[in-house]
Amino acid sequence: MFFCKFWTLPVNQLWGYRVIGETIEHEGVSDLTHLTLTFMQKTPIAMPEKGTYKWQLFSYWSDEYRQTRADHSAYIALNFAGALDVCRTKLQALMQHHSQHAADAGCGHRHHRAIERLQNTLSGAAMAYENSFQRH
Repeated sequence: MFFCKFWTLPVNQLWGYRVIGETIEHEGVSDLTHLTLTFMQKTPIAMPEKGTYKWQLFSYWSDEYRQTRADHSAYIALNFAGALDVCRTKLQALMQHHSQHAADAGCGHRHHRAIERLQNTLSGAAMAYENSFQRH
């Protein structure tokens, strides 16, 4: 009987890396036969400085998004913050990572849930709006 178990260790704040490991269990005997280390750089997305006009616009439109769940509000908020390109890149990288692992028999459901959570974020809503706008 084989199954894989993934866990996330605490993030090393100094370096900004997250370590993900994998164990394989065979017929009830647990031994560490394979260890995969994946380093994911945690790059913070710069938002406007508090008190500035850009921050006020971002705050207004992000609150509007939270209240109405309107995709265009999320798009406008990130655009005013100047973070639209960074958010798009980060969201696409995470979506690609989870989509690749979604086909795994043992852990696929976790990646499907992660994809759903990503789509429900401010960045996900903004990209959905951008994609629907580009199709028309």
